Amino acid sequence: MTGSHAAWKMKLEPATVTGVNLIDANGSISVTSGATACKATLYAEGSGVKSNEIIFNIARAASVATSLTIDGSADSVTVPTVSEPGTTECRYAVYTAKVKDQYGAEMTGQTIAWSVTENPGVAINNGQLTVTNKATAGDVTITAKSGTLTATKTVTINKDAAKVSIVKITAQDGVPPVTIITCTGS
Repeated sequence: MTGSHAAWKMKLEPATVTGVNLIDANGSISVTSGATACKATLYAEGSGVKSNEIIFNIARAASVATSLTIDGSADSVTVPTVSEPGTTECRYAVYTAKVKDQYGAEMTGQTIAWSVTENPGVAINNGQLTVTNKATAGDVTITAKSGTLTATKTVTINKDAAKVSIVKITAQDGVPPVTIITCTGS
């Protein structure tokens, strides 16, 4: 029919669908990676006439883990100073591992195995890095693994140079003097 005009229309079930849109200019459907599963019914209507309906079943593939990242703001940790000989002091830094699927959505509840490269006095447990006064200066690599995915983060362990204090105690009552050496810093 010359001079007739039809408009494209789309009906979605359920009506709360996201990520599925009608492009009015040409009657096509745009589906984003964040689309939810639905049934989309497409048709044209104009001058009191409705075309045949075309039904599209839009499905979303099951989420598959495709990326793993380690988040945490501490790029370095300073070895704590011991104030009392024979004691252990600790510093902590917390990291989280995030697993994401092919759609970029975070997949919660994933099992994460944590490890850290060898350094005496440095350990990691469930993302919490513990640095004791026994640690040596240098870089360590934190590793998070989930299934076949692996992520790493380098953390610098800083350590102040040891400081030595010498205190001389003078003799009393004819007893020879005693020298005490106290190390602080590590």
